[in-house]
Amino acid sequence: GDALSFESINGSVTFSSYFGDVNVDGELNVLDIVQTIDFILLFNQPTELQFNYADVNDDGHLDILDVVEMVNMIQNNSRELTSFNLQSDYVVNNNSFELFGNSIGGFQITLKDDMNIKNSLLPSGWDLFYNEKTILAYTLNKSSNGQIKIEFYEDIEIQDIIVSDMNGLEMVINDLVEPIS
Repeated sequence: GDALSFESINGSVTFSSYFGDVNVDGELNVLDIVQTIDFILLFNQPTELQFNYADVNDDGHLDILDVVEMVNMIQNNSRELTSFNLQSDYVVNNNSFELFGNSIGGFQITLKDDMNIKNSLLPSGWDLFYNEKTILAYTLNKSSNGQIKIEFYEDIEIQDIIVSDMNGLEMVINDLVEPIS
């Protein structure tokens, strides 16, 4: 969102940029990830150009899948495609959320109502961001082993959830229902 200094030749200006370079500075780095997260959490509104650069998977939405793909691009990781769909499971138990699965690279949760996080238990190397109703977390590590649990001060109801594998691909999500008795 900062102004760029430039010189024009014969009145024309050309920017050289590519997918992921949200701030159009010619580099893909953590600044682009932070700006994309700000757009996802609605702290700022992207311009059409910023939206197009941030939507690295070109699906018409800004979400955790784009963030994980940017991390892979920065780390020069190529996609490791598998022959099966990776799955993840989650459980909501009144005021807590737990996510289980292998190769989880990030997740995004949208809640029905505003929330207050009491505690978050994430594996080492994870970053967590949130606003009133949306939580977004991702890792820079290739391994996502460890507990993923978020506790809230109040009961929660999930409106939408997206889970990304380490390659930036959407995972199949299963809602596990815990028995009451």
